[in-house]
Formats: sequence, C-alpha cells, structure tokens
Amino acid sequence: MKTTKSERDEVLAYFEHQFEDDPVAHLEKVAVERVGPNVFDIWDVHCAKSRWWAVAPALNIYSQDDFKSRDVVLTFHVGMMARIFSRDEIPLTETGASLLPNTWRLWQQAVEGMSTSQEAEDFQAVGVRLRECMVTFASEIADIDLVPARAEGRRRPTSSVGASSWSITSRAVPRASSCVRTSRS
Repeated sequence: MKTTKSERDEVLAYFEHQFEDDPVAHLEKVAVERVGPNVFDIWDVHCAKSRWWAVAPALNIYSQDDFKSRDVVLTFHVGMMARIFSRDEIPLTETGASLLPNTWRLWQQAVEGMSTSQEAEDFQAVGVRLRECMVTFASEIADIDLVPARAEGRRRPTSSVGASSWSITSRAVPRASSCVRTSRS
C-alpha cells in the first residue's frame, strides 16, 4: 500500500517514544478505510517483542493480542474517537472564566446551541454567537497601552471609550507646500 515518508516517520517516532526498549522491526500500512467523511490509515507494526496495530488520524496503538483483526481495531478506534470528541468538557477553570465573563457567557451559549442544533439555521445562529463572542473577547482584552504613543502615520485613540475619539498623532503625507509643481505650456 502506498505511503509517504512523513506518514511512516510519524508512526515510527510515536513507537520510538512509547517503546524505547522494544524497537520497530517491521512497519507496513495495511489498509486505508473511509468511515463517513474520515479516512483512516491502519498500520501493522512488528516490534522485537510485540505486535501492534497503529490507527491514524488521532494516532493510537492497539495490541494485536487484544485486537485480532484490523476491522475490529478500526471499529474500536472510530467509536473511541467519536466518544472522546463528543465530550462536553469545559476547557477553562472558573478562575479563568471570571477574567473574561462576557466572552465566557457567549461562548457557553454557542456551545449549548451547537449541542442542540438540527437545521442549517441553527448552525448559522451558532456562527453568529461565536462572532459575537470574538468581538466581545477583543473588547475585553483591548488595552490602550498596547498602541504606540507616536507611531509614524498611525492613529492612536485618545481614550479607550470608542472609535469616535481617534486623533492623528503625526502626518504620513507631505504637506502641499513641500510638493513641487511643474506646468507645461
């Protein structure tokens, strides 16, 4: 089965990291299977003391003592990945959430909407919520001190109240009096 050097190197590096005392003796890609929109590579890996299946993406290894066929290991891998990716774990502590309360609230609403979405309009509404979340995040972390005081040809807000308070700190364009004009008769 065709394979690229980078695919091979990825699997070899994984095994070298996991089993320093059991080097890989043989590595072969034995199948490429499509499950829904996802394509999985299945590798047969022979080490000096053991045999393994390696399944990617989300590269994981399974003992051939426990999984006798590649079909069984693929079924297990797909099911396990589906369960892992569908978990509703909160990736942020309460302390972290308290630093950006409005952003966090909007993000939670978007996640809740995503979990219950059925129709295209529901998913579009999730996108709108995530956009609101991003804009709120930008406003919560905005700091006037991050803008240089005298950036050449740039504008600096005179306060952090809003866009109506922008002022020009220097000229980026030469004055009209410094331009030379020529005329032809």
